[in-house]
Amino acid sequence: MLQATQTIERQLGRTHKSSNGHYTDRLIDIDLIRAFNEEGKEIICNDSLFTLPHPLYHLRAFVTIPLSEIIDPE
Repeated sequence: MLQATQTIERQLGRTHKSSNGHYTDRLIDIDLIRAFNEEGKEIICNDSLFTLPHPLYHLRAFVTIPLSEIIDPE
């Protein structure tokens, strides 16, 4: 999943990643927050390159607000 999203980012013109917690404007940024398999079971991944679910997603309004609109659209 990580390779696929990074390939798409490069194809669409992304040229650099954030470093040392410093974020800059970029053309595209694909973040995978949570994922589920065909049976609806959450996919858990925790290795040195990739963690699912994202460990800090619940602390980021730019994630939680749109996510709440999808989960509870009323």
